[in-house]
Amino acid sequence: MNYIVFDLEWNQNPDGRRHPDSRLPFEIIEIGAVKLNEKREIVDTFQCLIKPKVYHWIHDSIHEVIHVDYHELEKGIPFPRAIRRFLEWCGEEYRFFTWGDQDVMELQRNMKYYNLLKLMPGPVHYYDVQKLFSIKFEDGISRRSLEYATDYLQLPKNRDFHRALADEILAACEEAERQTGIRKVALSGGVFQNRLLLRLTEERLMEEGFEVLRHRMVPPNDGGIAVGQAAYGMAQLFRAMHMGSE
Repeated sequence: MNYIVFDLEWNQNPDGRRHPDSRLPFEIIEIGAVKLNEKREIVDTFQCLIKPKVYHWIHDSIHEVIHVDYHELEKGIPFPRAIRRFLEWCGEEYRFFTWGDQDVMELQRNMKYYNLLKLMPGPVHYYDVQKLFSIKFEDGISRRSLEYATDYLQLPKNRDFHRALADEILAACEEAERQTGIRKVALSGGVFQNRLLLRLTEERLMEEGFEVLRHRMVPPNDGGIAVGQAAYGMAQLFRAMHMGSE
């Protein structure tokens, strides 16, 4: 049994509730998840940006939360491919864990829009951790924010860790600048698949006047290396074909 803790980000009509698509008022644009085994140990993570089909601009309130522009989403993959990849990653036997029930509802609504409910036949087994928190620690009726629950249980916040790491990266760049005079920084490598770390690091560097270069067309992880390998292979093939024709 796999335990899947997941969170969705979705977009809505940029003009508010005027003329929304009644079949899909909220269009999923990102899936993020963590997989735990039966010992409650983290064994894998999942993150995927989804190319919009219904709404072709990001609602202002959504943009403030996710800090992703529409051009980045355009590089994502279509929802049908994303949901198939996600469910395959979940494994044959799994249970969902979410904060509230809306993520599960919107996941099913988006799947229904694309006629893909057959990929996840009901009933969907999931645990609403927000509700469980209320039952365990409060009146069973109130619904608290995830941040409130984190503070209440005195759990460490990853955001503090990410901020600390961003500060360390800034310090390393400042030391490199003192030694070389270079104020141009390229953020690359699989660690910058983490959008929170990427955003915090980019903000800290720009605040100190550094010019920041980041991936736009290819991913910063092994996917980018694969693109380079493919380009090199094509160049070698073209060279061999050209030499053979002489």
